[in-house]
Amino acid sequence: MPLLLAVAGASGRFGRCVVQELLKKPDISVLGLVRDSSKVAAAIRSSPVFELLEGDVTDSVTLRQLVKGVDVVISALMGSDSFMFEAQKQLVDLSEEANVPRFIASDYTLDYTKLEYGQLPSKDPMKKIYEYLQGKSIKGVHVFIGAFLDTFWTQWFGIWNPEELSLSFWGTGDEVWELTSYENTAEFVAEVALDNNATGIQNFVGDRTSIRGIAEIFEEVHGQKPSLKQLGSLNDLKAVIDSTNRDEDPMTWLPLFYQYYCSNGQTHAGPGALGTPYPALRHRGVKEYLQNHSTETLATAMFVVGTKN
Repeated sequence: MPLLLAVAGASGRFGRCVVQELLKKPDISVLGLVRDSSKVAAAIRSSPVFELLEGDVTDSVTLRQLVKGVDVVISALMGSDSFMFEAQKQLVDLSEEANVPRFIASDYTLDYTKLEYGQLPSKDPMKKIYEYLQGKSIKGVHVFIGAFLDTFWTQWFGIWNPEELSLSFWGTGDEVWELTSYENTAEFVAEVALDNNATGIQNFVGDRTSIRGIAEIFEEVHGQKPSLKQLGSLNDLKAVIDSTNRDEDPMTWLPLFYQYYCSNGQTHAGPGALGTPYPALRHRGVKEYLQNHSTETLATAMFVVGTKN
């Protein structure tokens, strides 16, 4: 009997990637919840093992339809802090009510269980969901992948400057970063979803390297070495984020928080995350990512993730 998997947020950037990977697997069926069915790619809609459910993720009637009789619920939801907790909490409760065995929680990121509340504010809702699942009969699954490699190259993240061909950083430039692309993360999530024994924290990273290492790989692939711009020490960066006015738009200051907690080692999964129990799964590192993206497309590559099909 095919495994039935439900994906909440199936038309979002990461949700698309997850559905695409799941549909490559044998003996499965996928039920995808979306707000707008027009955003679902034709290749996905036409799959005989994909069923589309259009509705509001906060509507309990819709969610009961989504979770009824499924083997795994995968949350690919993204939104405000309050949404990420309240919407997922309701989805957890209704999944448990429907006797769903496992719930794969969003979002897919660095190990926020190693953070204190308030250190990286955007991860506080995920910490709450992690703790909420500890007291439930449904088994929670939490996928930690470091930072999205696609996001790393965006203008918003504040490191890569395509006009200057430069990489800016705090610290020495030798600090290890754990980075995984959206697509490689989705490959891992698909394997975890099909593995009934995969519960709790699941670590996987595409690569572990430094800013200086990234510059060297960049030169190897593209024949040009980015200039390196040191902005200060990690202690300097910590002083900057400690003085941040958090009443301002978070999108203006969150990148500095991410840069600090991605590079200071606190949230790292460690070298063991470069291993995997899934033989068919490859770690797709910085070199492969750069081979697949030109210098002109790096800064915007994130915005077309999951649209290839």
